[in-house]
Parts: sequence; structure tokens; C-alpha cells
Amino acid sequence: MKTFANFLATLPEEERDYIASLDYDEDTGEHRQQLDIVIAAGGIAHLDSQFWYPYEVIDLGKHFLVEGHESAFVACNGIVLLNISRGNDLSNDLDYLIPNIRTFEPKINQEHFAMLEELGQLATERSEQG
Repeated sequence: MKTFANFLATLPEEERDYIASLDYDEDTGEHRQQLDIVIAAGGIAHLDSQFWYPYEVIDLGKHFLVEGHESAFVACNGIVLLNISRGNDLSNDLDYLIPNIRTFEPKINQEHFAMLEELGQLATERSEQG
């Protein structure tokens, strides 16, 4: 999805560092290096080799929104939704993920929220197909 890939490509360094540090600052350098690879791939993760680095911190970042890190929240949720829609992520539950994202709608830029909604729709369609 081009819009999401563009969003990721412009994700500020501070937000990338924030995401990389979400596992209590453990292995931040490795998480950041692998996060940059996922971002360069438009959000597509290769979970056979990137499950712990960086998908662990991406997965942590999808659960909560910290004021000032709204873009990180959008990036993490978008990456997970994108990977669900591509059949890469079989471990996340859309019945939890989508309602959780929607609870934060008032705190997210509407353009970014619409992007997450579109990714959520793609992921839902994929899961319904089996």
C-alpha cells in the first residue's frame, strides 16, 4: 500500500528510536536496524527472520498510544495489519486489534486513522478468505 509505505518512509528518527526501545531498552540497536529494513520494505516483515527483531517491539507498540508518539502507534499497528493482510502474521487477533485501534481514534490524525482503517479492511478480508 503506497500511502502507508510513504508514511513509514517519512517516520521521524525519534519515532523509530522510540519503537526500537519498547522492549525496556533491550537490544535497541538490533531492533532499530531491523526496523529500518522493515520500513524500507514498506512495512513488510519477514517473520521467519524478523520475528524477534524488530517484530517484538512493533507488536508491543500496537497496544498503547503514548502522547507525543502517535506516529509510532500508527506505524506499529499499520505494520501488523499489513502483515496480516499479506498472510505473514498469523498470530495477531483482528477481533482485539481493530477495536483497540478505534478506541484511540480521537488522538490520531484523521488521515492516519483512515489509513489504518483501510489496512484493517484488507486484513479482515484476508482473514475471511482463510
